[in-house]
Amino acid sequence: MQYEPGGGRGLVSGHEWERINAMKLKDGFVLRQVAGEYVAIPSGSEVNLDKMITLNETGAFLWEKLDSETTAQALVEALLAEYEVDEQTALSCVTNFVAKLEEYGLLNEECVN
Repeated sequence: MQYEPGGGRGLVSGHEWERINAMKLKDGFVLRQVAGEYVAIPSGSEVNLDKMITLNETGAFLWEKLDSETTAQALVEALLAEYEVDEQTALSCVTNFVAKLEEYGLLNEECVN
C-alpha cells in the first residue's frame, strides 16, 4: 500500500474525522527509512509484510506526529511550521491522510470521540 498526503480528493469538508478531538495511531507499526524511502513496517509476533505502508516525506512527518495523541488542528499547525505551505494545503494534506488512516483502520478507536 502506498499513500502520499496531498494527493487525491483535496479538502473534504464535513468529513467524519473533523469530529475527532484526539487521534493516535494504533500500535503495531514501526516507521523506518529504507534506501531513502519511508516505510511503516508491521511489528509483533506475526509480521505480515503485505501490510507494509510506504510514505512520502510529508506522510512520514504526519505519521510520527500521530505516534502520540494529537488533533487535526495540531497536525495542520505542525505542517505549517515545518513546510512552506499555505493553511488550505496543510488542511487538505491532513484531511486526506487521516481519511486514509481511518479507511485502513490504523487510528486508535479509544481516542476517537
